[in-house]
Parts: sequence; C-alpha cells; structure tokens
Amino acid sequence: NDEVSSVHAVKGDWELYTDSNFEGDRYVVHEGAQTNVPNDRFSSARPVCEYYRRVEKCKLDRVEIIDDGAFDPIFQGTQVIGSNCGGSCYTSVASNSPMLELSHTSSVEESTSVEVSETDEVNWGVTTGVAVSSEYEIFGVGGSVEFSVEVSAGGSHSVTHSESTSYSTGQSTTLGKALPYATPGGALVFGLVKKYKISRDKSPAKLHMKCINKDDYVADTTVKMTSVFYQSAEFWSLYDTLTRDQCARKDEMHDCVCGVKDRYSNHIGDKGEIKRAFDACFNY
Repeated sequence: NDEVSSVHAVKGDWELYTDSNFEGDRYVVHEGAQTNVPNDRFSSARPVCEYYRRVEKCKLDRVEIIDDGAFDPIFQGTQVIGSNCGGSCYTSVASNSPMLELSHTSSVEESTSVEVSETDEVNWGVTTGVAVSSEYEIFGVGGSVEFSVEVSAGGSHSVTHSESTSYSTGQSTTLGKALPYATPGGALVFGLVKKYKISRDKSPAKLHMKCINKDDYVADTTVKMTSVFYQSAEFWSLYDTLTRDQCARKDEMHDCVCGVKDRYSNHIGDKGEIKRAFDACFNY
C-alpha cells in the first residue's frame, strides 16, 4: 500500500484509488501516458471498463462502410454480353424487312473486397463469416452481403464477395426490341453493359465486434476497398447498305461483318472500336 510513485498506461485507461478495494479518491491515467503521481499515495488500481474490454480480442461480425462522399467510381469501359449478325442482298419492302434478334447474353461477375489491417482487437481464429454493409446505391452487389474471410500475407485480412449477374432472361425485353433492317444491307446487334470500379486504400469504416462475456462494441477504422459493378444492359445496333459490287462478294461481306461480331464478343473497352471495324467492312 501507498508505494506507487509513477505510472505508465501501456494499454487502456486505468483508474487509481487512494485506498484499498478501489475506495477513496480516484485518479485516471489514460492509455499511452507516462506520469508521476503523488508519492506513496495510491493503494489499488484497475482498468477503466470501457477501455479494458478492447484489450480482449473479439469476433469481427460486420464491417460497415461509411459514406463520406469521397467514393468516385471509375469507368472501365463497355462490356459486350451478347451479339448477333445478319445481312441480305435481297431487296425487301418495309413490311417484310428481316429481323435481327439477340438470342442470348452472357452473365457478368460483380465483386467487392474489403481488406482489414492486422489489429489486436480482432480474433481472426474465431472469425469465420463477416457481413459487409453499405448504403451506396452505386454498388452493384447491393446494400448488405455475406462475405467469407481469408487470411492474406502482409499482416492483413481480406473479406471478399463475388456474384454473377445475368441478363440472359427475356433479352428482347431487357435489351430492346428485335432490330428490323432494310436490305440489301448488313447489320450487327450487341448487348452492352458499362463496367465501373471503385478502389480506395483508406475507406472509413466501423468494425462491429461480438465479444464473449463482454458487451459488443464498435471500433472506428479505415479499410482498403475495391468494388467492380455494372450498369443495366442496353441494346446497340449497327447497320449499313450493301452495294451491287459488295453483293457480288456477299460471302466475303458476310465473313467481314460476322467476323466483327466474333472478334468483339467478349470486348471490354471503347465501343467506338467496334464501329470502326464494322465500317471498314463497307469502305472498300
């Protein structure tokens, strides 16, 4: 009793009492502080409960991404998810124009990953599933999804989620009407989605903890976040007329036009590149 002259609070805030059994005058030393105290005055000490519970590692239950208005989605390009080609050298009337339909489309994969730095507060050994939530309307994955936790190199942990989004049901309704085109002519039709990405090293977040025999609590932090998402599908068509000379080379023209479809069936980038390739078929 009454033998304490200096204090260093290594972890958490501590309260010192002049009498034993935590009675008498109270003196608080905050985490990280090194201080001299009145000589030989204090007889008992204990951690301040609100801070002490954070010394114990707890299960990470949910990561809440905070919208601070600084997320800026970057346009990655236009992705082709379906295509078809057609052409004819027979002259048609408007009431009997051939139709070019998009018979099927591919799915795209949207993903979000969140990397949480190594922290003394999280017990990764018991953390098996983490929910990541946000209120961002720009996220293709939605407002709240379940993630799996993986330990990665470099003293950090990643929670990742991916989800295939399909546009393969009712393509004509989803992407637009089937395309009628005049003949003699050639045409292409594409189903497109716009791809965006968000990447930020220090995104504000809250770690929601579940603790055994202790109250749950929330810790403020920053996380590394990457998200890839797509806007809804759209319908895009290209058409040009065929001259008599081109119709004399109809097999060559067919191969050129449908070759553009095949070449760009999985394209991600500038759709102007596709149009230039299509126009080249008719410019010689």
